Amino acid sequence: MTVERCDAIVLGGGPAGLAAADRLAEGGMRVVLLEADTELGGLAKSFRQDGKWIPITYHHVMGIDTATHRFLKRFGLWESMVWKSIKVVFWFHGKAYPLVQPWHILGFAPLTPLERLRLVRFGVVCYFKKNWHAFDAVRSDEWIERMLGGRARKAIFEPLAEMEFGTPLSAVSSGWLGYRLHESARNRSSYGYPSKDLKALIDGIAAAVEKKGGRIMRGVEAVRVGRGTVEAVGPNGTRHRLESPRIVSAVPPEILLRIHEEPGRLDPELSTIRYRPLICMCFGSRHLISPHYWNVFMEPVLRFGGIFNHTALFPEGGAHGEYVYYLFSYADEESPLYRTSEEELAAIYLEDIRTVCPKFDYLWRRIFKIPYSTPRYGLGYKNPPVESVYPGLFFAGVYRRYPCTRTMHTALLSGCETAAAVLKKG
Repeated sequence: MTVERCDAIVLGGGPAGLAAADRLAEGGMRVVLLEADTELGGLAKSFRQDGKWIPITYHHVMGIDTATHRFLKRFGLWESMVWKSIKVVFWFHGKAYPLVQPWHILGFAPLTPLERLRLVRFGVVCYFKKNWHAFDAVRSDEWIERMLGGRARKAIFEPLAEMEFGTPLSAVSSGWLGYRLHESARNRSSYGYPSKDLKALIDGIAAAVEKKGGRIMRGVEAVRVGRGTVEAVGPNGTRHRLESPRIVSAVPPEILLRIHEEPGRLDPELSTIRYRPLICMCFGSRHLISPHYWNVFMEPVLRFGGIFNHTALFPEGGAHGEYVYYLFSYADEESPLYRTSEEELAAIYLEDIRTVCPKFDYLWRRIFKIPYSTPRYGLGYKNPPVESVYPGLFFAGVYRRYPCTRTMHTALLSGCETAAAVLKKG
């Protein structure tokens, strides 16, 4: 077993962990970052397809994502940004309805004229309201029923919660849903993507950490965390022991609680946080499913929640000019869908895609099963603090930025915030 001492240890090489390591190294600390995967980035990591790096899940940069903007500018990627005006469309029985602007809502046939007016009013409320914490303990199904009526709740928001958030509407906090709708309303059309690919940003942060004396251990998994110590296992079973007075956990709380030697002494908020697993299929095709970037399929119900047309945002997304899509399904790990083989999943999804695009076929496809895709933001959700009650332990990640949505911006912001707290404490 190798033994190494350093100023700070970071667990997890996703955007939050990388941002924390970057700021700590910039502050003069000798940092060691552990990432169990051989590829950095977490949900923002990429795979290689026909010589081109493509993210494993859908990603976009919004006009309000200031933390992401700063990192893109720092690593020379800002000028490569491709910006598009995009539409979020809802599909009902083969027809796509954009719901971006008020006049779109007025033409939304699945609702009555009165219900459409209520939905416009609801959109105005969400746009202007900034603080949603008073709604944290309010059930979203009751709130939507009160604001919009039963038909809108059943036709739009109940299936939307299951497909987009992976949880029943009754279990979703109105504070979180309202904030998410507020963010969507504020950023209705400004979506971007770096033409040099997302991997260039992840690699840029990692290189900056290493240039400032930090060390990144890829393919090395933390298996035990204690007071000032981390034990990890690398390729071929090589064992490592790291010692530091500061440990930043940028992994899901469920993982930390499983590997910590004193889980009962950690912050109580951690044990209440659960994640939703996700199946994401990235695939290429010569067939156009939809010209729109963000497609939510409401009726009839399909076995996936939506499709993102990556090439509607970034036309050069495919290596050979093909369309590149992302399809996603939320499913618990013990569910039949999650346990289905990749070949069977591809066949299931193909059958559903052909209800929208009858002649569709794959050029290539990759399926990723992600056990920790997003925290379940239920009623009374509480953020863990930046600094733990456990000595020398700090937290970073989207799970402690409620009610912010799960984006790269949120993760980067959390990593920077945590690093600032570590440096301030000294």
